[in-house]
Amino acid sequence: MTQSPRLSAFGGVLCVGWFGLLLPVVGCVIVEDEKSSEPEGSDSSDSDSSWGGAEADSGGLEEEGEGEGQRISVSVSWGDERFELDVDDGSSWKLGMAETGGSCGGSVPCWTGEDCYVGYTASDGESYGPWCHDVESGSLSLDYGGQMSDLEEGTTVFLPAFSGTVTYLLLPEGAERSGGDCYVFGDRPTYYADLDCVVLSR
Repeated sequence: MTQSPRLSAFGGVLCVGWFGLLLPVVGCVIVEDEKSSEPEGSDSSDSDSSWGGAEADSGGLEEEGEGEGQRISVSVSWGDERFELDVDDGSSWKLGMAETGGSCGGSVPCWTGEDCYVGYTASDGESYGPWCHDVESGSLSLDYGGQMSDLEEGTTVFLPAFSGTVTYLLLPEGAERSGGDCYVFGDRPTYYADLDCVVLSR
């Protein structure tokens, strides 16, 4: 059944769409976020950002004598045509991205379908995700224009306007989604608190 058109603001993007069809881009315009205080962890809304300086907590899995764990740095770039991420260790990871700041929350939905964690549930009960993005050899590039209902590999629903509202999750390839061998950074690391990950700071 087709629902009436409604207004929603996904992270500072004002959208007019048919929620029954879940159109994430059509009819959207950028609006100013009128909140006076910045969300937790968001010390900048720059399109290019870097995090690092935390040592990996292996969750007690390291062999005796292996030392304190690996130190990594992560950089993200919200370009005009695509989102890019680089991890300086050159390894394979799973990336999760969750909208946790800006104008979303309460009656305005936050896009969490790409969080690699719990996914997104629409108002009609339909579930999307949780999708994870594959980071290969430490690098990832995602084209904008991905669809909520059927996210294709190499695309994302997010747009550059989200740059200051996203919380990121990095999981080692094949790792369990808990235990400290993962990293979180960005707007609000507490979104992933149950995973017991290492928090990267700027």
